[in-house]
Amino acid sequence: MPVKEVPLIKEALKFGYETLQSRPSYRLESEILLSHVLNVGRPYLYSHDQQPLSNKEWQTFQDFCLRCKKGEPIAYLTGYKEFWSLEFEVNKHTLIPRWETELLVQATLEKFARESQLAVLDLGVGCGALAVALAVERPAWDIYAVDISGDAIEVAKRNAGKYHAKNITFVESDWFLQMPQQKFDAIVSNPPYIAESDPHLAALNSEPPAALVSGKDGLDALGKIIEGAPDFLNQDGWLLLEHGYDQAERVRTLLHTRGFTAVKSHPDLGNIERITIAKWVR
Repeated sequence: MPVKEVPLIKEALKFGYETLQSRPSYRLESEILLSHVLNVGRPYLYSHDQQPLSNKEWQTFQDFCLRCKKGEPIAYLTGYKEFWSLEFEVNKHTLIPRWETELLVQATLEKFARESQLAVLDLGVGCGALAVALAVERPAWDIYAVDISGDAIEVAKRNAGKYHAKNITFVESDWFLQMPQQKFDAIVSNPPYIAESDPHLAALNSEPPAALVSGKDGLDALGKIIEGAPDFLNQDGWLLLEHGYDQAERVRTLLHTRGFTAVKSHPDLGNIERITIAKWVR
């Protein structure tokens, strides 16, 4: 779209729409990118559509649109993603939080609605979305947050600091391997669970593979967590797991085989089982 050297907001938006028109949410994505570049809310774009951009703003917006068109996630371009009504810093070292993981937050809060004190272990903390959401909702809970990536932990620490979540202890560990031996009332995890051959991976090539892929069937990480969790759970402790849309039955089988009881899967809004919880009785 030809525009003058320094376009107005409405002209910049038109450029964004035309550049991203092959994407399903091209209007929303254009507005998010431009509002981020201008550091304003989306309504501002329409109430001030005659406002010109600076040269720097225009160059940045064009760059963002072209990178978005090539498949770079909006969250990596803006540097943040909303989750549980909180805004989380994300970058190339962290998985971008998905709404499905909000189901895991909800399931945990509901399961322990009456528990003012709780020891919780979050395995694979990433940017901290799950741990920080729980810490904000339950500031008296004692939360340990584990990740193999030191870079991811640094991002999670910044997100925890942003929301003054002082009840989180961060540990760099390959699942349980470097964890100090202690017991928890609950272990929660959104681990990698995509199979190596999954065709959906092509659309996720900007995100860290280690946070997405887990063996031929996608169950490697889930299997390790289920196998190791009993050594870190208190009597009557609970394991709460997010998994793939087609993995619920296999996850339940793994849990039963390991000796867990009260195994139950929870559906999302589309009635797809995405969360499975289980109780450990020694």
